[in-house]
Amino acid sequence: MKLKSIFLSALSAMFISMGASAQGDYYVKHGADVNVTHATHYPKAVGVANVRGDQQVLDNIATAPRCAAYFDKTSTVFEVKSGETITPLITINGAWMHGYVFVDWNNNRQFDVNVTGEGPYIKGEGNELMCWSLYSHNGNGDNGWNSAGLYQPGGDVLAPGSFRVPEGLEVGSTYRMRYAIQWNSIDPTGSYANFISDGGAIIDVTLKISGIASEDELNVYPIDDYTEPRVGTTPDEAAWKALPDGLNATWASRDVHYKLHDVPQVAQKNEATLHAWKGERANIQAVLYSKSDQGMLAVRMTEWQKSGKDTGINGGDARFVNYVITDDYVSCGNHPMTLPQWLVADVIDQDKPHAVPAMETRPVWCTIEVPRDIEAGEYTTALEVVDEAGNVVKSLALTVNVNSRSLPTVAEQKFHLDFWQQPYAISRYYGVERWSEEHYEALRPYLQALGRAGQRVVSAILFYEPWGEQTHDLFDPMVQTTKKSNGTWEYDYTVFDRYVELCAEYGITKQINCFSMLPWDMSFRYFDEASGSYKTLSTTYSSAEYRELWTAFLTAFKAHLQQKGWFEKTVIAVDERGEAAMLKAHEIANALGFKMALAGNYHGSLSDILHDKCVQLGQEHYFTAAQLADRKSKNRVTTFYTSCANSEPNIYTNSYPAEAAYLPIYAAKMNLDGYLHWAWCNWDEHPLTDSRFRKFGSGDTYCYYPGNRSSVRFERLIEGIHQYEKIQILREEYKNDENKLADLQALLDRFNGANAGTECAAIVNDLENFLNGLEVEIPDAENVPSGYYHLVSRDVTRYEHLYNDATLNGNSLKITMQSDTKVNTNNGVWLLTPKRNGKFDIKNGDGNPIVAGGANGASILGSYTELTVGSSFDADGYHYYYFTEALNCSNATSNYKVNGIPCLTTWLAGGANKADNQWRLEPVDMEGKSVYDVVVEGDADVYVTYDGGYAFNGGFFITASSIDAADLSVGIVGNVLKGADVKVEGNTIKVTNVQALATPVKQDLYNTSKGDGVIPPYRIPGISTASNGRLITAAARLVCGTDPGYGQVDVVCRISDDHGATWSDMIDVAVGTGRTSATVNYFDTAFGDPAIVADRTSNEVLIIAVAGCTVYGNGNTTRQNPNMIATIHSKDNGETWEEPVNVTEDIYSLYDSGNVVQSAFVGGGKVFQSRIVKKDKYYRLYAAMCARPNGNRVIYSDDFGRTWHALGGANALPAPGGDEPKCEEMPDGRVILSSRVGGGRIYNIYTYSNTLTGEGSWSTDVKSTFAGSGLTPGGNSTNGEILVVPVQRNSDGKEMYLALQSLPTGGGRTNVGIFYKELTDVTDLNTVANFADDWNGFFQVSNTSSAYSSMDLQADDRIGFIYEETLTGFGRRNNPVSTSFPNGEGQHNFDGFDNIYVAYELEYITNGAYSIKRDVDRRAFVKEYFTAVAADASDKVRAELATALEALSAEPTTAEIDNIYSILAGDVPADKWDGKVLTFTNVQQNGAERVLYVNGSNVLDLSTSSAEEVGDAAQFICKKEASGKYSFFNEAAQLYMIWRAGGNYGYNNNSGTLAAYNATYCDWSINPGSVADRYYLVSKRSNGTTDGSLIILASGAFDAWSGSEGYSANYSNLFRIDVVDVETGIGEVKGEGGNVKAIYDIAGRKVEAIAAPGIYIVNGKKVLVK
Repeated sequence: MKLKSIFLSALSAMFISMGASAQGDYYVKHGADVNVTHATHYPKAVGVANVRGDQQVLDNIATAPRCAAYFDKTSTVFEVKSGETITPLITINGAWMHGYVFVDWNNNRQFDVNVTGEGPYIKGEGNELMCWSLYSHNGNGDNGWNSAGLYQPGGDVLAPGSFRVPEGLEVGSTYRMRYAIQWNSIDPTGSYANFISDGGAIIDVTLKISGIASEDELNVYPIDDYTEPRVGTTPDEAAWKALPDGLNATWASRDVHYKLHDVPQVAQKNEATLHAWKGERANIQAVLYSKSDQGMLAVRMTEWQKSGKDTGINGGDARFVNYVITDDYVSCGNHPMTLPQWLVADVIDQDKPHAVPAMETRPVWCTIEVPRDIEAGEYTTALEVVDEAGNVVKSLALTVNVNSRSLPTVAEQKFHLDFWQQPYAISRYYGVERWSEEHYEALRPYLQALGRAGQRVVSAILFYEPWGEQTHDLFDPMVQTTKKSNGTWEYDYTVFDRYVELCAEYGITKQINCFSMLPWDMSFRYFDEASGSYKTLSTTYSSAEYRELWTAFLTAFKAHLQQKGWFEKTVIAVDERGEAAMLKAHEIANALGFKMALAGNYHGSLSDILHDKCVQLGQEHYFTAAQLADRKSKNRVTTFYTSCANSEPNIYTNSYPAEAAYLPIYAAKMNLDGYLHWAWCNWDEHPLTDSRFRKFGSGDTYCYYPGNRSSVRFERLIEGIHQYEKIQILREEYKNDENKLADLQALLDRFNGANAGTECAAIVNDLENFLNGLEVEIPDAENVPSGYYHLVSRDVTRYEHLYNDATLNGNSLKITMQSDTKVNTNNGVWLLTPKRNGKFDIKNGDGNPIVAGGANGASILGSYTELTVGSSFDADGYHYYYFTEALNCSNATSNYKVNGIPCLTTWLAGGANKADNQWRLEPVDMEGKSVYDVVVEGDADVYVTYDGGYAFNGGFFITASSIDAADLSVGIVGNVLKGADVKVEGNTIKVTNVQALATPVKQDLYNTSKGDGVIPPYRIPGISTASNGRLITAAARLVCGTDPGYGQVDVVCRISDDHGATWSDMIDVAVGTGRTSATVNYFDTAFGDPAIVADRTSNEVLIIAVAGCTVYGNGNTTRQNPNMIATIHSKDNGETWEEPVNVTEDIYSLYDSGNVVQSAFVGGGKVFQSRIVKKDKYYRLYAAMCARPNGNRVIYSDDFGRTWHALGGANALPAPGGDEPKCEEMPDGRVILSSRVGGGRIYNIYTYSNTLTGEGSWSTDVKSTFAGSGLTPGGNSTNGEILVVPVQRNSDGKEMYLALQSLPTGGGRTNVGIFYKELTDVTDLNTVANFADDWNGFFQVSNTSSAYSSMDLQADDRIGFIYEETLTGFGRRNNPVSTSFPNGEGQHNFDGFDNIYVAYELEYITNGAYSIKRDVDRRAFVKEYFTAVAADASDKVRAELATALEALSAEPTTAEIDNIYSILAGDVPADKWDGKVLTFTNVQQNGAERVLYVNGSNVLDLSTSSAEEVGDAAQFICKKEASGKYSFFNEAAQLYMIWRAGGNYGYNNNSGTLAAYNATYCDWSINPGSVADRYYLVSKRSNGTTDGSLIILASGAFDAWSGSEGYSANYSNLFRIDVVDVETGIGEVKGEGGNVKAIYDIAGRKVEAIAAPGIYIVNGKKVLVK
């Protein structure tokens, strides 16, 4: 390949040079006087570290955001040696930035950059860019290469790596070093468009050459001899000098990390006793220390003696423990390497002498291997310390008490240990070629150590880098995959076979886990024979190409494994992937007989099918006892793992030593098979001296060191494995000894999965002593009788009673809820069983545990089958408990709610002293009552209902009455129950023969993942069903990383001919060029936000897309420079596509004669095609547009998108406050508009007067908040889909229609779901308000970050649903994007979404309430509907209507429907507001009211008096204007009301009034508010284009807010509108001859006749005379 130089280009280099001379040396674009604008980013510290870990840090550079862009810190000097390798350190506040380090070696007062290549990049001649964390010259920074040549698939990489200081530099010379924190820019001056908005920073320091690197310092990868690091503390000389002379040696605790420079705080102990079983590998630790230098010392264990006689048994192994650098970081993500370092004694050194210098502590680790064939009894040995002359200078006696019991051999151990191997780190560290003979030899001692520990699994890599290249050494495949020139596949298993066989030599033979069918970036690299190069297939798990690749691979792999005899123990393994992906992969693998493994989140569906299921620590509680028993019976493996997401317990270098032993014991407590850790020797750059790694916690990537050195962590883990084996043996032995078994369980019950530190050490030691036969204090049970209780918080200001409600909408996680009153059904009752060690077993009456939820009920913080008492006390006449799980009664006004109802959470920081963390147990009155237990066979989501409560398997009902089967009903959560048998046997309720719908499978159709070096997010999916039943989905591929207007965006599609079971490869519909210009709006730059429709009767498909290179919301996007619109047609149902057609002018011009459109686009997802209106060849299309100004417009087409018309005409404004919209159709042919708005949807309905010509009118728009469902859509909403389907109500067989609306329902763009409502009678259909009301059904689709969605009715009668979702946890793909186009405009940061398809039975969505019925009798439905509409009409209208309805065709025509509406028009009531005199009273949440009036200065003002008290100054004549909007005229002041705001933002000096009518400012919309019978008033702001509503602050002032809706404790735009009946003081006027016509003016003066227009009182009633 020809290398392309990216030396900033000659122009750029010239710019730097010119800048240096013109603006000063070491030029920076943004100086110290310029502040950045990012809300979180600022530099905290920079520094350097050498190979020994010595670290120099400049701290506290900035302390808050929006700090300076440049920091001259050249007074700070970092000293380095010529020739040594150093690692620059950077710490920032925030995330998603990159780090770059420059050094001006030639001291020419600028930084020369010369890197070449296409990636990875090569440093060229004279280059002074020394290292960088990520760069890609042709990307947006979401991926690229670091300076070590490693590909970085995730943009959030800060650590810049290492570089070598040039040799030959003069000692004492100094150089300027520059740290640049920026986004994908190697410009040392910070000259890139978004430097300021990204929160970039440049810091200059001085680098000084302090010496020449020694040979030891030049050895980057030492194996046998190396220099220990010395960082952090210094000795306290006074404390050390107080010691006696000479060497101090003592037995010490193995639970303590003794500090290097601290005098050990340990009592002198010359003798110790160790208890062990036969075959056990036991540990004990000693420490040596002295105030004076003791020289080189050796340590050894003496031969064992029994009764004073030699036994010939080797005494064990004694080795010095070396120190390694660690810090306190225990998390995932960018490791802040400038945190304070400290030294931890973890490296168990080789068997060699060691220096013991003055004032240093030197631990000694002793491993005692008890022979398996030894006699039980007491043995003695000693630890001897020997000086260089061979003299024993210290001896510590050790007694080993050998138990009569024996541990199994390693091969017979039950414990399943699974450390993922990293053989590639060993080849790098030893400097040998991968898979050379030297590499295999280097691996042997490490595999031997792993096998000796009981490792069960070989980690085999099938395809390149399953984990997205996040570790120091990349994972190459062990199977070479080649695509032959003829298209077939060939596989080379040489490396795979050799590695499996090598592992087998060391007893690692149980299982071969092969990674990965689902790599983190879903890319698969193979060698392409035709091109002679490697290629990468980037795909999704639901694609045909994915299935083909893996079917071919696994078929060949199976044949090879069978030949080798390995097939039965081979497992296809996956790490941290989602449920839908795993189900799809399992379908492929299982079809060929392969077993599968997953280390990841718990999913019940996967636990039932996977051979090897490993969950993260914290999710092990999710396995039921029945599940575990079933898995064991099938010889399946069930384990847990710790990772960087678990702070403690863990096996970091900064973890307490006992935590490593704790983990296997905890597996035994939870009845799991073992433990998994993702890295065993995944070494970082300097593993012997510095355990920190740039992306993880210290030591997380390895626990075995180079040079075949073990660690304290690894040895303690083996100790824990041996305790696991003891527990299994004693559980079996104690089966007939209830007391001993109970004692063992009581000790195990102290292990709760969260113990750490000294507590962890205490419970580990107690258990080990018990297992070794020693006397141990057994925890007592809490002094509370077993029984049934209500759980009540002490904080009575909260909703203090706990209950479970898994049937609540949005509570699919089964989080425990709170009520302000006692819940007396079984769901408010908890069965508590006290246990020893201060624990309670706890179970709700529904059979579920107590579950604490996170914010917005979006996550589980803990699921508890037992609670641990931390403390208890008496108060307020009750006994209260604080549980160490920190159960917290959340505040009802906080975000801890599910569907608006407060839920239980946890608050560790609150501790034991907070009332909302304190709980009492209120006994349930059981007198005269019986308990019925519920047993459900089969589906865990099936429940029984009785007397207002429900119970799943394991639940119970408490009742004073007997229960029989007739009292019970059966339901299911998240599915539709087709049938089940329920019976009562004694006091047991049994549910059997459960039949339910199949669980829908989610498929990732458009996967935001790495593809050939870029990460294109896919957004705005749509779906449509073609005439032949084919499904076609479309999405925008954001090549530029963000919306149209910022660069290249493409439209792509995928098709399915089997109702969504499989999908075609991605098809390019329209590919943008990406060309940009500040002056030319290129049509073909981008095609995005696709809206798709497939014709009902032909093979045509239409996609409407945003086009061009303008940004919809930008002020410079205008009628003259518009947001462009493209139509793209297909004639073969989406297989091929015609060139995009520019229809921008055709559409915009529709409104030039009315309400002009400045910028518009069609709402992405789906274009709606009528089922009723057909003109000539095609059914009518409706496309709803987001437009500015004045909100939405709707256009229609009768020729399938080739020409367009404005629905309602050029002046129509169906939803002035609307955002992204969609259309649908009523059963009578009226058009529904559904528009995006925060907290709901805006609806309007268009009624035809002549359907074929399009004539008709829009009603008034209404906002729906979907209150009937009990859920509120998110405030940061998105576009969703509206769909009307013909259905049968299953409860009574009634035919009707069902409306469905998809929306996010979480606190932001989260928790997409589907609302639904019946369309069955006049109360559902006749008005917009009725349609917007009673959305009382809801189905939860997603429980995580999710946004835009679309749906359509498939040919198989399922609802095809496609939506955006960001996978949670370790599936999350952060995609921060910061783009610039044009002229540096725009910053757009977001997560890349996956686009998920799933097909639902309607019964599944509606919990069995409705089924699709395509042959609903529309004629009967229309007749019933219109008959009800005319119920209150005149006799004449009802008679005419009856005749028209009887004449309806079997399929009513549009002409017949038009005729019906013309008949009804005779009784259309007058406009509600037109001609009335109105008063407007603002209503606040706190009940405060203020009346609008015109004050004496002719300014719109507010009064706390009532409208009646204010009088005519508060009265406005309402007139409906030609625009369809209203004007409000104050007769008394002769002024029109216009928009007013706080500050001075309104038109006409913000007076809120105007003397002469001006439609732009005087026309108002009256829109229904979010509270019944309240309205908000919308008019134009001072710019004449932007809508604003009148908003009043709670303080009583006008707000500057310009939104169309706002209602909170701080402000309100809701008004009560009253129609005035003017007070005249005169009753009905009568004369002698009867009623007399009397006329009064508005002041109450009698007049003889009406002489001029105005308001008059005629016969006591107000009349407006125009």
